[in-house]
Order: sequence, then structure tokens, then C-alpha cells
Amino acid sequence: MKKSKSLPISCLQCQQIKPLLRLMKLSIIPFFLLLSCAGMSLAFDGRAQELMQRSVTLRAEGQQLRTVLTMIEKQTTARFVYSSKAIKAERIVNVNINAKTLNEALNELLNPLKLTYRLLGGQIVLENQLNQATSSVIPTTQSIEKSVSGIVVDEKNSPLPGVNIVVKGANRGATTDAKGAFQLTIPEGDNVILTFSFVGYQSKDVVVGSQTTLNVSMTPDVNALDEVVVIGYGSVRKKDLTGSVVQLKSEQLKEVPTANVLEAAQGKIAGADITRSSGQAGAGVNITIRGNRSIGGNNSPLIIVDGVQYGSLQDINANDIETMDILKDASSIAIYGSRGANGVILITTKKGKSGRPDISFNAYSGVSQVTMYPKAMNIN
Repeated sequence: MKKSKSLPISCLQCQQIKPLLRLMKLSIIPFFLLLSCAGMSLAFDGRAQELMQRSVTLRAEGQQLRTVLTMIEKQTTARFVYSSKAIKAERIVNVNINAKTLNEALNELLNPLKLTYRLLGGQIVLENQLNQATSSVIPTTQSIEKSVSGIVVDEKNSPLPGVNIVVKGANRGATTDAKGAFQLTIPEGDNVILTFSFVGYQSKDVVVGSQTTLNVSMTPDVNALDEVVVIGYGSVRKKDLTGSVVQLKSEQLKEVPTANVLEAAQGKIAGADITRSSGQAGAGVNITIRGNRSIGGNNSPLIIVDGVQYGSLQDINANDIETMDILKDASSIAIYGSRGANGVILITTKKGKSGRPDISFNAYSGVSQVTMYPKAMNIN
């Protein structure tokens, strides 16, 4: 006779209880979440009510509305958010509040001014009663700023990496990436201007306004590349120049008040050594271009003034010079042969121009006096 196997009663009960436990878990978790959200809402409402019940004692006569609001903030730790233009924060108010709640104090202060307030995000937002429906007050600090993005391209519509973008009048900026794209956070407003600058291109100011995406095209600065440079064979544009040439204009030579042209050019010519021959007063100034070529010979460069060979620069007035070009390498001085071995200085003087008369006057004066001169005793 075979005996049938049966599970113990306790095991059967466990199998029946397990689904019930799962069901209870699924229903309890949302219940606790609902309780926690309700508790947070009650806590927030409680903090708001507690803030509005804080005591305010204030007396202000002939004070700006902005100043009075700041005084209330210090007493109650409340935070006011408003538009100065909308509530006319610069207007003068007189108020005398003695041990009143913040709610009563605000009603007493704002009602005569036709202003209203409301709690929003733990902050007290002030609004104009007449324009409450379309109030320009920004309720949170996040909406004070906005993000602007875009792409910067060159004249060929190719992306420009490394372009500097700066908010005009503020210490805030960004740089374009390898694809010419940028993203920048700027203050909210219609008067925000972005300045785009890049080497070899003209700076560009763009008014943002209500735009959030900007596509900017940069224009090359052709003025610097179209400047005329005088070389031995004639005149070429700077962008077509292949030799080593340095050009100084009359404005650069006038920066140093001196009667000697070389002293005015000192420190402005790469590869040129400008020194005085001695320490005596009135001593001459020597110039060597790219070092000395000869041990015992003359190392002074060849000087050409308006196409004519000149002996020295000592008697040339710096105010008469239009441009001074210094030719340093072999390709620039090849036309002058061995005489240009030490370099060539080409000077173009000013000439008359057609048009209306232009009269300029330049004067320089100085006083020379011996310093620390010893006083002799009178033996008489």
C-alpha cells in the first residue's frame, strides 16, 4: 500500500501569505511617499506663515522705497524680488511701524503706493497693482539670466575657432571651439551687447535683444594688409611682402621727444642695435642691423632719403619723416649690392597733398642745469 506524501500545514500557509505581503508592500510605498510630500507642503506653508508673522518696528522719513525694503529684510530675513522700474523703487516714502507683523507692515507700506505682494518660492514678489496681470517682475533669480549660443564664421563661411566673445561692460565672456560654436550666459535685457574679436579680423558688436541664437560673420581687417611698404625695387603691399622689412611711421617717431631719429626708433626695430658712441653730451648714435659684419670696417647701414644716398641721420628732423623702412635680409637689399651689406634704411619725407590746407605746429623746450654742483667758499 502506497502512502501519499503531503506538505506540512505550515508550508502551505507560507505560500499563501507571500503574495499578500507583496501586495501590501506595493500599496504601503506610495502611501508613505504621499505622506512625505504632504509633510513638505505643510512645512513650507508653515515657514511662510511664520515669516509673515515676524515682528517689524520701523521708522523712516524721506527715505527711498528701496532703502526701506532693505531695512525690513535685515529685521525679518525676508527676501524681496521686484523690478525697480515697475515699483519705482527710487520714490521717497515716510513710514512709522511699531511692533507689527510683516503682513501688516507690508500692507501699511504698499497700499498707499498702489503696490501688492505675493509669496513665491520662499520670496516676496512686489508688483504694481495696475500692471499686475502683465507684471515685469522676475520671480526667481534663474530668469534674470539667459543662455545664448551660436556659430562664428569667416568671410568664406568657414568656422572660426578661438574667437573671443565678451559681454560689453561686464567681466564675462567665452571662446569659440574648433567648430566655431560658442555658448554664453548673459544678463536678461534688450541692451546687452556682445563684442566678437579675432586676430586679423575687425571687431564686431552685436546687440542680442530677444535672440537666443546668433550666427556671426567676421570681416577681415584688410587695412593692415594693404599698407604700402617701400623696398629697394619700389613699393609693395604688406601682404605681398616676402622680405624682412620693418616700417616705422611718423606717429611712432613722434612718441619720443628727441632731436635724433635713431633715438626715437630705439627699441622699435627688431634685430637692430642702437647705442651711443660715448657717454659725452651730444655724442652721436650708432646703429647696426643684425650684428657686425666686419671687424675693422664700417658696419653702418646704407641710408637712402627720397631715393638719394645720405650720409648721416643726425641732421634729419623726425617731424619731416613720413615713413622709415629698414631692410634687413638679402632679398630686400639685393638691388644695392655690396653697399647694402649692413642693411638699408629708406626714409620717405612728407610732401604736399592736394585739398584743404592743414597747418600744424610742434615745439619743444627744455632746461639744462648742472646738478649736485659743490659750493665754493668765499676766501675774501
